Amino acid sequence: MKTDPHPLPASLRRQAVAGGVTGLVADAFLVLFYVVARPWADDPGDSWLGPANDVLVLLQYLALVPVVRGLGRLMAGDARARVWTRIGLVAAVLVVVLQALLLAGLMPFEYQVVPVSLSAVVWTMFPAWTLLVGLRR
Repeated sequence: MKTDPHPLPASLRRQAVAGGVTGLVADAFLVLFYVVARPWADDPGDSWLGPANDVLVLLQYLALVPVVRGLGRLMAGDARARVWTRIGLVAAVLVVVLQALLLAGLMPFEYQVVPVSLSAVVWTMFPAWTLLVGLRR
């Protein structure tokens, strides 16, 4: 019988791929939004691409929350990995909550965009630390 060489369960690997693909599509929609709607212009156009990006970003981070937890469990013996897992979880959950508030019309974009952007930047440090810890093993 063949054993699975991956320490992360197949369901979490699928969620990681889904989160990554969703993020790529969200990024493409965001670029297209700026090209089509030109939100900086005096007379910006209307486009479905911005709201679609908002939904996809929520789905991306929602898919990645269990992945962060799963990777964190794999590196439970490393103190720095535990810290970065917590930071990654907080950042990902914050993006999910803020995106949900935006989509529900409970928080204006102007108040939401900076915390979401900062959380996304902080979240990217989690995979970087995960990679470094994994390379040391």
